[in-house]
This record gives sequence, structure tokens and C-alpha cells, in this order.
Amino acid sequence: MLNIVIPMAGAGSRFSKAGYIDPKPLIPI
Repeated sequence: MLNIVIPMAGAGSRFSKAGYIDPKPLIPI
């Protein structure tokens, strides 16, 4: 999980623009 969560921490702006509302660690994979 750490290998996935750490990169996502820097992609928060892209995830919010994509329509993700949940906190990054809780995004379904």
C-alpha cells in the first residue's frame, strides 16, 4: 500500500480534478 499511497499524496490536485472526493488513502483501487 505504501508504494501506492505515497505517489498519490503528490497527485491530490489531479485526483480532485478527476472528481475524487474521498481522502487519497481511501480511494478504491
